[in-house]
Order: sequence, then C-alpha cells, then structure tokens
Amino acid sequence: LKRVYRAKTFDEITSEMIGNVLGTQGALWTEFVSDEKRIQFNTFPRLAAKAEVGWSPDVTRDYQDFQQRWQNLVPHMKELALINSAPQEVWDPSLYRQAFARFLDMRVDMQGEQKRWESKKERLTK
Repeated sequence: LKRVYRAKTFDEITSEMIGNVLGTQGALWTEFVSDEKRIQFNTFPRLAAKAEVGWSPDVTRDYQDFQQRWQNLVPHMKELALINSAPQEVWDPSLYRQAFARFLDMRVDMQGEQKRWESKKERLTK
C-alpha cells in the first residue's frame, strides 16, 4: 500500500505530454488470488491510495493522514459488503512481514508448479 501511495504522479509529466494523458490506472494481477474476498482485500485499500495519487500533487500528500482516512472509510466499505476487515499490519505490512509473505507466495507457487509437473508426468507415462 505504501508503494502505491508513494508512486510518482502527473507532476513529472511535461506540458507537452499532458495532452496525451487520459488518467491513471492500477492493475491487480489475479494469478495467485484465491477468492473474491482476497480480491476485495487486495483491491480496495490500493484503489483508494491510487485514486489519491492521481488527484493530489506530491507535495500535499501525507501517508499517515491517508492511513487514518482509510481506517475511517473501512466501516462504510463493510456496510456495502465491499471489504472484509483486516488489521492495519495486514494491509500495510512491515518490511519483515512483506519478506515473509513473499517467501510464502514463492512456496505456494513452487507447490503449484510441482503439482503441475507431476500431473504432466503422469499423462506422459500413460
């Protein structure tokens, strides 16, 4: 979330380039997203951060303020069934938690690759 919020904005675009800009975008790659709840968890905090990055100049943005405003928005998102609750350390993890999550993602991916290979090997030997 912090990386999304600290992304560079239109401030770096020259006046000659601005006429070609339609807006900003954010993508969610879902190869390893298991269900709709995880999609919501991955999407909505980052979407709010990306929107603010798109409309706020770099000099006026404050990540701590954004975190508080996001926490205030969560109950409204829950009422609309758009987000499941999660503590801040989950949606805005420390460096240690990020590294551990990447390790787990890699492990899960390796397990999936192993299963695909075993399945392919079974089909080839039949």
